[in-house]
Amino acid sequence: MSSNADVLVKVGQDFNLKVARVVPGAICYARWLFSQRGVKFRISNIFVLAVTGLMFLGGTIFLSLDVADLVRRIQVIMVNNPDQTLQDKLDQANEQLKKTVWTGEILFVFMVSSS
Repeated sequence: MSSNADVLVKVGQDFNLKVARVVPGAICYARWLFSQRGVKFRISNIFVLAVTGLMFLGGTIFLSLDVADLVRRIQVIMVNNPDQTLQDKLDQANEQLKKTVWTGEILFVFMVSSS
């Protein structure tokens, strides 16, 4: 079993990774929202608009999954069950968030492969 210091390093790396994914995503999301003024709908733009909308929807879902994962990890590791070891909390968080993580991974692969 790992020591609490080793687990704390892993938890810190996980949080840094999640924040590094959420912050640029939120900035790009906000930038896109505020730049959509005066878009003209022409027949030639329909396909590009559909693809952009699909990618925007995927990015929105991906950002939401990352934020939900980050908040839930903080709750499980930092708040819930103060009597458990950090390793147990980390294992519990990984198990509880397995579906969210896999959904995000599959969405990311889909977005990368379709662009």
